[in-house]
Amino acid sequence: MSTRSHAGLTLIELLTALALVLVIVVGAVPSLGAMVERSRLRAVVERLRADVTVARAEAQRRNRTVVLSFRRSDDGFDWCYGLSLNSDCDCRVLAGPDSCELDPGIPIRVTSAEHRGIRSTSPPFALSSGRLVIPGARPTLTAGSARFASNHGAAEVRVASSGRVRLCSPSGPLHLISLDPC
Repeated sequence: MSTRSHAGLTLIELLTALALVLVIVVGAVPSLGAMVERSRLRAVVERLRADVTVARAEAQRRNRTVVLSFRRSDDGFDWCYGLSLNSDCDCRVLAGPDSCELDPGIPIRVTSAEHRGIRSTSPPFALSSGRLVIPGARPTLTAGSARFASNHGAAEVRVASSGRVRLCSPSGPLHLISLDPC
């Protein structure tokens, strides 16, 4: 009798391995999409925090008031904000006297088009008509907050009258683990 050894896989073994890989991939795709969306949300609040910090520094450096103007649609999916020395710039305008610029020809604006799937959940800086006024001469500013959300998370940028900017996320199913609870 002769014994022969065969190297390789049978068709059944190969199909079983492919089915297992497919189950793992199908299970990972939804959580990957949620992770990307939470990352976009985090990027929005981090950018707003950085821009408020820049506005404070510019107000002090120039000894002039800097205004962060925020606009949003009723449903919150279309929003924008910009920084300006004007009392009320329009972040929807790209150029001209109403555009948001700290220096001529250099717009400073952020739009929802850059952050797909992220919505503004309430009127930001509501007590100040969507504006955060940062005076150059005084150390205090108008306090307020801006809230953003996606299908998989929610976050808030809180600005104290002292100028301290804090990021937080509401407790519950939309809490971002990387942020302190609000």
